[in-house]
Amino acid sequence: MTSLVVGSAIGPSLLALFKDTFGSYQSGLYACSLMIPIAIGLTLLARE
Repeated sequence: MTSLVVGSAIGPSLLALFKDTFGSYQSGLYACSLMIPIAIGLTLLARE
């Protein structure tokens, strides 16, 4: 549940930053897409 709240707060701000910097949401969406496999990989490497 916490990850949903954090993602909802960071996502729009991150995309707005990319739009202001690069003039398009496209690069921000690519960056967010790359974060998914990284997060999955880190999750698989985490120890209990």
